[in-house]
Amino acid sequence: MTWSTIAARFLPTALYYRLAGSDVLKRLARGSFWSLVNSVAVKFLALMQAIVLARMMGISEFGEWGLLLSTIATVSVFASFGLGATTSKHVAQWHAADPERLASLLSLLRLAALSMGVLAFVLLAFGAETVTALIEAPQLTGTLALVGIIVLCNSIASIHAGILTGLERFRTIAILEFILAVIGIGLVLGSAYLYGVSGAVLGLALTTLLRTFIYSVSATTLLQNRNIPVFAKPVFAQWIIIRDFAVPATFSGITFMLSLWVSHAVLVRQPGGFEEMGAYQAANQWRTLLAFLPTQLLAAYLPVLSSLLTERPTHMAALQRGALLTVIGIALMLALPTIFLAPQLMSFYGDEFSSYWPILAVVALIPIFDMAHVVFHNTAIARGYAWTLVLSNLMMVACVVLGIFWLIPSFLGLGLAATLLLGYAMRAGAEFFIYLRHN
Repeated sequence: MTWSTIAARFLPTALYYRLAGSDVLKRLARGSFWSLVNSVAVKFLALMQAIVLARMMGISEFGEWGLLLSTIATVSVFASFGLGATTSKHVAQWHAADPERLASLLSLLRLAALSMGVLAFVLLAFGAETVTALIEAPQLTGTLALVGIIVLCNSIASIHAGILTGLERFRTIAILEFILAVIGIGLVLGSAYLYGVSGAVLGLALTTLLRTFIYSVSATTLLQNRNIPVFAKPVFAQWIIIRDFAVPATFSGITFMLSLWVSHAVLVRQPGGFEEMGAYQAANQWRTLLAFLPTQLLAAYLPVLSSLLTERPTHMAALQRGALLTVIGIALMLALPTIFLAPQLMSFYGDEFSSYWPILAVVALIPIFDMAHVVFHNTAIARGYAWTLVLSNLMMVACVVLGIFWLIPSFLGLGLAATLLLGYAMRAGAEFFIYLRHN
């Protein structure tokens, strides 16, 4: 039985014929399907891991784990330097039209990713004491060296993942991520049981090393099968591509992620701050889960939109509007029952977490605005005005300043949730006006 037969049997007739008659929609649906399968499995496993970790560690140590994850995410934005999205866009655009040019660009991107990853590792290794003094958590000093290894590996893996995404190999990505998730759960939980928070980070570092190796082999094999040179001489004149796509994406991302990290750091410095951070981390797991469906529906959006630049530019506007309305609607429908069930959902993590359910009720609304951002952000990358998005992230900075001086000191974890909801909403609003101006 083929996918076409399955779709004809289960989809409404009008929708099936619309998909069957549009190559763009078929490509988008194929990528979204496999990304959805991957996301359902991986996010479910991540949720189970978080619940077990929370019960194993307790709310305070789970807060330390949450802050370390925030540090990884923040520094990874700097280390990856927006190179993953840059890779995905240009692989989709050039793999058939100009493979030689693509090969030299990939070599340049790999060199940039390695350089940025090493720099991030060195900064974390030598700045660990300063960072932990800032957040008043000297017990995490040694663990930051492991964080540096994770960031370095993430930087390298982003290039290879971008190659697979650009070639629309979403089924391969889904299989790899599921395997890595299963292995990662064993490594993280086993190490956490033996060594606590540091052990959990060790397990995550081992998983990241394995992920980097597997993605490297998969991407190299795909390039060889398409007769695209794997190790071509980098043409440094192509740095303009990094300037136009990677640099603005990095500036945009680092401004946003640094704002998040600062708000987390301010929270943990409050009395009982790590307990509040633990509660926020638990609530944030559900926010991530709420975002999985709309996020994965957009998995093929960037490569498909990028390819339409040269294939069928007249189709771009309809794709942009349809994607935006779809993901916002889905995020809203998922948020409402989560708010209603917030007390029960937080109790899964243990009795210590139950009273913090209002935090979940607030963060459940964030994906509505975050999904709008994903559409606006990828549209800007594909259409070449990514620099303008740096301005939109200043809205998040303004909201974090408000949170630092009022909301977080006054309302702790709930204040952090309110700060971020306001920041996501203001950023999406600014990006909407930028989108209207360029479309």
